[in-house]
Amino acid sequence: MRAFLQRGFLILLCLAGCAQPPPFAVTSASIPPVPAGMARMFIYRTLEPYETTEMANVYLNGQWVGASANGAVFYRDLPPGQYKITIPRTEAYPNQFKTVVLRPGQTAFVRIESLSTWTACTVIVNCYPTFIVQLMDPAQALADMRSLALRAG
Repeated sequence: MRAFLQRGFLILLCLAGCAQPPPFAVTSASIPPVPAGMARMFIYRTLEPYETTEMANVYLNGQWVGASANGAVFYRDLPPGQYKITIPRTEAYPNQFKTVVLRPGQTAFVRIESLSTWTACTVIVNCYPTFIVQLMDPAQALADMRSLALRAG
């Protein structure tokens, strides 16, 4: 009986190791519709295993809206208007921040990328990665986000 239980446990352990969480997909079932009169912005970072794991604090018009994690996506519903997307505490990089104008019902997709080769260091152990903001084509963004974890931000 004991050998039977051990084999059963090993089989369950193997099956659990094969289980994969379902990939994130932006569908009407997984994400609620944009509220009436609002716009939506998805902010994501593709999984970059050789880049920094540091969170990128994202600001819209100077107000903090969330922290972008490596391999994750979050979204915010916003009033229509113009938004400057910035990530402070980084070395200056050409065109690293973007401005987008959102209309009611519109969805924007923003990809955050870390540039480990463009780093600000105060001393050798206090290096801060540089993050850049990219406005993405919806089709490319949806493809990028399929395997990312949905986070609260």
